[in-house]
Amino acid sequence: MSVRSPRDASRDRPLLALVFGDREPVFNIGAAVTSRHAGTPVYFRTAFVVDGPLGAHEYTYADLTELCARFQAFLSDSGMSKEARVLIRLPDSIEFPIAFFGTMRAGRVAVPTSTSLSASELALIAKDSGAEILVTTREDWAHLAPTVSEAPALRVVLLVGGGELSITTTGLLCIDFGEALGSSDANARAINTAPEDPAYLVYTSANTNLPARTLHTHRALIERQPARKNRFDFGGHVTIQHSGCIGFTDALETKLIDPLYRGHTVVVRRHARSEMSERRSSHADSPEACMPRPFARKDGH
Repeated sequence: MSVRSPRDASRDRPLLALVFGDREPVFNIGAAVTSRHAGTPVYFRTAFVVDGPLGAHEYTYADLTELCARFQAFLSDSGMSKEARVLIRLPDSIEFPIAFFGTMRAGRVAVPTSTSLSASELALIAKDSGAEILVTTREDWAHLAPTVSEAPALRVVLLVGGGELSITTTGLLCIDFGEALGSSDANARAINTAPEDPAYLVYTSANTNLPARTLHTHRALIERQPARKNRFDFGGHVTIQHSGCIGFTDALETKLIDPLYRGHTVVVRRHARSEMSERRSSHADSPEACMPRPFARKDGH
């Protein structure tokens, strides 16, 4: 059952204007960082950069909007329940924001996780969240499948990366992520969720019998306005670089939602720590703001 605000919808109109202006008349986090920018110069600005050992891959806000809309359309056409949980276990890649924001655009609930979790920890989250869909890489699914596939609500696994769909599990449908996007509508309009509808579910620990979890609603768009103003209002466009994994739940807002809402460029790096310290962004025409990883490494360094 959808969690709706008990207040009259007309009372939220000032909030909608505050977040979206006149460009996107829906209250949805996924829309706030993608199609909200349509019709403005920001729309064709670089939104997301994956800087890896083989070079950088750049995606504009227009690219991100289309890809997220395609993922949204896939979910809407998949027969999943209205507030289905979509479990995301991906490295720093364009597929992470596509799945994260596309899920929210579809009115479903994103469950982002870190790739540092073990198979048993991820299985615990899959069971506790009631995830119906898992998005992960083919490489990871090879060792996750024996454990995670036992999650009772899990129905579909979307696999990222090249190769054959050779990993089969009884009762689960394995689908190529790229093919799912390619066959879906690129113009799907974001679902008009209510402020109190669930948006994303984060787990801060998977080392206990009952992981600590927090369910964020789409009202977070309003609640984070002071943080956006004081942290990301640089008076112009900047490039935000990150040295940590974008899958760490406590940093989702500062690494993805807030800077993209402001129209900045987010750069994630897939290098060793020593190599990252030597490389600079190719966006030399804009200021850079570095966001260090907010967690200590397991070895204490």
